[in-house]
Amino acid sequence: MLRFSIEALKLKTKFYRYYNEIDVFVEDEDGEVFYQKLLDKIIGNSVRIKRVFGVGGKVNLFQKVNEYVTKPAKRKTFIIADGDFDRTLNRSFPATSNLYVLQEYCIENFLFEEVAICNVIQEEKPNKKIKEIKSVIKLNSWLEESVNQLTPVFATFILIQNITWVSQM
Repeated sequence: MLRFSIEALKLKTKFYRYYNEIDVFVEDEDGEVFYQKLLDKIIGNSVRIKRVFGVGGKVNLFQKVNEYVTKPAKRKTFIIADGDFDRTLNRSFPATSNLYVLQEYCIENFLFEEVAICNVIQEEKPNKKIKEIKSVIKLNSWLEESVNQLTPVFATFILIQNITWVSQM
């Protein structure tokens, strides 16, 4: 995938002014289409967004936020950041109503829901009832087992994040 500098990204948004009523920025450049499709489903035709702009990580995203805070854009701007471990590590966020930090680690975590999973499975196996699918996938027991196994890994990751964060100050 082609990567753009922050300077190029500023120009990129200008090319989409006709197509976007507001500019939406997210961390992940690979998540642009996902966010655009998700926003289409959420807001429908009420606001025209044909392109979401990924900036290549949280550092670049917060640079974009700070830029907006110091010199507000003339256009409506919405910035979405993953929750990651920032809340756990008590990291602060730039103060602006244009920034939305997800409560979850990432946007995909909102989609990980039993009924949604069962509906997807039922699309592939239409002769199966939702109740039957639930009894086969046993999502709650799988989640519990996964959490128990992954907790030490995530605890180590948070510790490393905290040490890295402190050393950068």
